[in-house]
Amino acid sequence: MPGLRKLVAAGAILRAHAAARAAYAKLERDPAFLKPLRYDALRVEDFDALVLPGGHRAAGMRTYLESSVLHAFVADMADAGKPFAAICHGVVVAARARSPRTGRSVLYGRKTTSLTWRQERLAWSLGRIVRFWDPNYYRSYVEAPGEPDGARGVQAEVTAALASPSDYLDVPATDPDARAKLDGRRRDSLADPRPAFVVRDGDYVSARWPGDVHAFATAFADVLAHASSAARAGTSAQPR
Repeated sequence: MPGLRKLVAAGAILRAHAAARAAYAKLERDPAFLKPLRYDALRVEDFDALVLPGGHRAAGMRTYLESSVLHAFVADMADAGKPFAAICHGVVVAARARSPRTGRSVLYGRKTTSLTWRQERLAWSLGRIVRFWDPNYYRSYVEAPGEPDGARGVQAEVTAALASPSDYLDVPATDPDARAKLDGRRRDSLADPRPAFVVRDGDYVSARWPGDVHAFATAFADVLAHASSAARAGTSAQPR
């Protein structure tokens, strides 16, 4: 809408950076991206690892979050010991993926983070102002009447899938870079990972939002390198 480009403060929090928008435009022209596989065509033996990206109200997002076929594939990948990673709403997919062996989420017994309620609430609050014509744009699920704020948020659902609420991790107050990680404006880069918050638990890596992506990718690349090295050595050791 006219004038929104001048809302620098809101844009710094809600809008992808120019480099990210350019990278996505390039991705949209990639032949593989334009011919995605159906969820029911995915086979564990065809993949070495899995990354679950995020999103909120984009077209097809509910299908992604709610697909029982995808949930089964994610569970099979985890049960097969394949490294996997999830960021933002992608952690919801992992939380909903239940192992046929245990009947529990593949995140049960793991440490994780995700889009936090603090972040989701901030985007929601700003969105109700700068996107007043679509006030729930930044919420994939909205609380029913009588439910407390955050009851349908990412953090609440992910936490419910864990062995203990203490397994859900957020930036500790003692972190020397806590302000950069929590203010919602600063995003990491390959040269400066300080604004990022990433959790690594064995062969699983999680992160909160696009502001963590460089550290998230770097951590998962390290997991993959370790897995490749272990495979060549004939071991199954997992990094911590």
